[in-house]
Amino acid sequence: MRKSSYRLEVTATDNTGVTGTLALNVKTSVNANKPSVDEDRIYVTPRESLPNDNTTTFTVHAYIEDPDGIEDITSVTVDLEEINLPPATMITTTADGQGAWYKTTELKIPTEVIKGIKALDIYARDKAGAEGEGRLEIEVTNFDEVGDAPVVNAGKSYTSPNVAVNDESTKLKLYAFVSDKDEDIDYVMVNLSNVAKYKGLASTGSGASSGYYDYTASNTAENPCATNSDTILCMTPSVQE
Repeated sequence: MRKSSYRLEVTATDNTGVTGTLALNVKTSVNANKPSVDEDRIYVTPRESLPNDNTTTFTVHAYIEDPDGIEDITSVTVDLEEINLPPATMITTTADGQGAWYKTTELKIPTEVIKGIKALDIYARDKAGAEGEGRLEIEVTNFDEVGDAPVVNAGKSYTSPNVAVNDESTKLKLYAFVSDKDEDIDYVMVNLSNVAKYKGLASTGSGASSGYYDYTASNTAENPCATNSDTILCMTPSVQE
């Protein structure tokens, strides 16, 4: 038996007769020991930003638990209606007691799917017919817009020395920790116009994934970040993690 969903409305009224209303959705199940989909452990590979090119493949992963053990789970499926695909069955990959990881086969987003955020609903059912669900959102975009933005980690970036001396002779070195899930960092720049000047020009490498960048490289003609400036500088990878 599938679970039922009920809509409850809570209304509060003050002395003047003005009311406020809140609607709540309550779900019920014939089985309290139903499966559960851990929404903190649902993800898509290779990324959650995907092009509608009917070529790029992606896989949905989800961690499912059941108080009665994973042998009580009869099916795990993902609803792909929002990307114009039929429901996909998810298969077990690894198990650990009451929970297990499930994944789909490789999927592709059709070209007619409109760009934007799409919801994928995952349903896990057990032998008693009880059902648990979880939701994952992905972004459908054009191929030339796909990917995740680089991240500059403030907590892991620093200067050496920690305190700069404004005597026009003490050297200061900046380290910025930059990461990118897509491993396609093109260049990293720093604007020193309010702080200092650099005697010389700096350049950067490309294609790094994550690590520290500094500004101690020479300028090259093929450098995509050559600024010809002594205050807006390119940074180069120094240590990768």
